Amino acid sequence: MYRQKSPNSSFSKRLSGNFQAVSLASSLVSPLLATEDSLSFNKQHSTDAAALAIEQLSNCYKGSIRRSEVTEETMRSAKAFTQVDQYLKNTRLCLDKMENTVDKLLKTNDGIAKDLTALDDIQRSLDIDELRP
Repeated sequence: MYRQKSPNSSFSKRLSGNFQAVSLASSLVSPLLATEDSLSFNKQHSTDAAALAIEQLSNCYKGSIRRSEVTEETMRSAKAFTQVDQYLKNTRLCLDKMENTVDKLLKTNDGIAKDLTALDDIQRSLDIDELRP
């Protein structure tokens, strides 16, 4: 996948100081600087030099594209890691809310159980103690 680079990150800036850039530049410029041999260049030699220069340039591009894909993958991983931290906080908050809700339900359940026990006690008391006129 190829994406357009910003003008500030041009190809020459990324390869400055790189051996590939030096060898590429020398292979492109050296045939042009050899003025005493300018008549000895034939069509085949020029074609071979151009093919070699294009091959070297494509190798440089391939290398820079691979490096940029690794950088993009690293950035995606870093963003995913920060999102995991946010998801963890959100999950912890939801679990705390659920724990509070379950505690309230248990308290309500205990209250209902006590009320039912009290009703059973009242009913037993009513069955035992009958008042007759």
